[in-house]
Amino acid sequence: MNNIVLNSQALQSCFSKNLVIDHIFEEKNSQDGSLMIMCMPSRYKITQLTFTGKWSTPMINEGMQLCLDACAKLAKIMRHK
Repeated sequence: MNNIVLNSQALQSCFSKNLVIDHIFEEKNSQDGSLMIMCMPSRYKITQLTFTGKWSTPMINEGMQLCLDACAKLAKIMRHK
């Protein structure tokens, strides 16, 4: 389980100032940008970071934290299965 790599994506939407994770089809089609993280939660390492669109530094930080939290929660669920 130590070598598992998880993926999470956050979207910027032109309809909202909030970042969206676990988006629906309409949100994906109306995105202004996306941030994707692949990470190894057990080793606290990011293996890939990709973003598209215009992102301010605070939005990048918020998006990364949102994605890393989602990956950590998913890893916890997977460990208990």
